[in-house]
Amino acid sequence: MSLLGALNTGVSGLLAQSQDLTNISNNITNMSTTAYKSSNTNFADMVTTASGASNASSGGVTTTTSSTVTTQGTIKQTSSTTDIAISGSGFFVVESGTASTTNDVLYTRDGSFSENSDGYLVNSDGYTLMGWKLTSGNLPSSTSDTSTLTAVNVSSTTGTVEETGNVTLNMNLQSSSTSTTVASGNSQYTRDVTVYDSQGTAQTVALDFYKTDANTWTMEVTASGATAGTTTDVSLTFNSDGSIATIGGAAVPPYTTTVSGIDWGNGSSTQSITLNLSSMTQYSSSFAATSVTQDGAGVGTLSSVSINSSGVVVASYSNGTTQDLYQIAIATFSDANALQSTSGNAYKETQSSGTYNLSTSGSNGAGSIETSSLEESNVDLATELTDMIVTQRAYSAASKIVTTVDSMLQTLIAMT
Repeated sequence: MSLLGALNTGVSGLLAQSQDLTNISNNITNMSTTAYKSSNTNFADMVTTASGASNASSGGVTTTTSSTVTTQGTIKQTSSTTDIAISGSGFFVVESGTASTTNDVLYTRDGSFSENSDGYLVNSDGYTLMGWKLTSGNLPSSTSDTSTLTAVNVSSTTGTVEETGNVTLNMNLQSSSTSTTVASGNSQYTRDVTVYDSQGTAQTVALDFYKTDANTWTMEVTASGATAGTTTDVSLTFNSDGSIATIGGAAVPPYTTTVSGIDWGNGSSTQSITLNLSSMTQYSSSFAATSVTQDGAGVGTLSSVSINSSGVVVASYSNGTTQDLYQIAIATFSDANALQSTSGNAYKETQSSGTYNLSTSGSNGAGSIETSSLEESNVDLATELTDMIVTQRAYSAASKIVTTVDSMLQTLIAMT
């Protein structure tokens, strides 16, 4: 090995240890970066073809950097309902902007999403979350390509209403009441129920109960103010133990009766309301309604946005209703460690990584989405600090090669 060859070998050692220190420094400085994946330095010796068993030729060392993308970071809980993490394989699909122009599609594990001023869900690196827009809670017909995804925007969601379709009555009719006739209009018990039409307008349905014989009642349902379907009479009979026996002449179960054709005369849809009477009783105690519930709601405005464990972006409204807006996609790759890193803790697809496969949370090998959570970096600080000490020592040793060769060269020059 010539002195100049030895000098080059020492220089390659300096360069290799410098690269190692670069990766270590990057790992340490990003240990608090959400979902950051550390990089490792791999060393390999360089041997020239002239080297043999009886002679040595200058060689050196070379380095390559490998990523630990597939190594899971610790998942921590947060207070934000739009923070999400992936437990297992996969990446969130994001784009580099929210403008109408074409943007780069990228992949990230950083799920620190929040609503920006334009209503888009963006993470702390400024990338916009993408998902499938749901129609009546259903996915689009095609979900295999990123072109089927759209930027998640919650500003376009408007107030919602929910037409009442079901009313549940939990009440007791007093068995000791004297009999009367429905035609008299003297009901033993009356209860008004507020319902909502298809436009979210509150309407009133009056329930009047008439005892017409022993263990026999008539429930008169009156849609107050309606132009059609205003009054319906339903016969009720009770068993000797006070439980309900028949509804409208039919034995129970089912414990329901439906009032159809209600037209409120305000342009709303004709309404049908199903009354659930499974909790109706006839005891000697006083008339009482423990609870009367209905499933409708008036006009509500957007109050909050959350992402559930299925990866569905859910809008909640002030009237208590919810609406599924988007389904978040998770992209998986055959070799995720071969993805190309970009600024902002995101990745690009490469030929070595393989083509993406889009799935929903927990399906087809994709990881599960953890709600109100973020993935921490997978950097082990103790390991990095230890490696930094070793790298510093190795760098010093390589520098000794350079200074020693320099001294030998000076001696050689002095001989001339």
